[in-house]
Amino acid sequence: MTVKLATGQGSRPMWSQISDILTDRIVRGEYPVGCIMPGELAVMEEFGVSRTTARQAMERLVSLGYVARMRGKGTVVLEQQDKIETTMQSSFGGILERHNDFERRVVSVEMEVPPKEVAYYFDVLPKTKLVCLRRETPFNGHTSACFVTYLSGRLPFTDKTDFSGSLYAKLEALGKPVNAVIEKIKAVTLDECEPLGLDCEESAALLRRVRMGRHDDEPIEYTYSYYLGRDYELTINLTSG
Repeated sequence: MTVKLATGQGSRPMWSQISDILTDRIVRGEYPVGCIMPGELAVMEEFGVSRTTARQAMERLVSLGYVARMRGKGTVVLEQQDKIETTMQSSFGGILERHNDFERRVVSVEMEVPPKEVAYYFDVLPKTKLVCLRRETPFNGHTSACFVTYLSGRLPFTDKTDFSGSLYAKLEALGKPVNAVIEKIKAVTLDECEPLGLDCEESAALLRRVRMGRHDDEPIEYTYSYYLGRDYELTINLTSG
């Protein structure tokens, strides 16, 4: 029986929907550690998609570290031992940043080929250029945070767009407010960060946050944020309902 995917206007890319379904099966143990995942032909048949779409979905699982391709075996489910992941779900307004009143000043706006995971997120070919907005936050006389944001090619933005002020206010004005977000936050070392101009010593505590923002089911932004740990505090307000 073919699994039906959402195909209406604004629906997420089919490869992304398939990847999420397969990831859920792995997390729930339907595909246990060490088992061989269905091949591309099986995915094509189950979801009624092209080989390209099936391959994109499987490559996404590889990039996330859930599976690995092994010669002579196929695509094998990996044990998740290298990280502890905590997922918190709350209302969209429940994630707050102290210091969020400090203005993010624009460093550059360019048309740029994004990293592989960003291209997957926006469902574009690997060498497609997207608007890349770089900003930084000054705090107490130094650069406290840096932000690299890739924006959907469906938005009417170019490298000539004036991005001063609030990015989210601009998206609101376009009728594309970000109303759904997935975020991943981890501690990193200086050599794991891009040379973004953070004013810190090599041993400084740093945080990296990846934000994937959507308007309903439409991908809008993919942002890498880097913070000096001494200046940054995240408050998560979880509410029921």
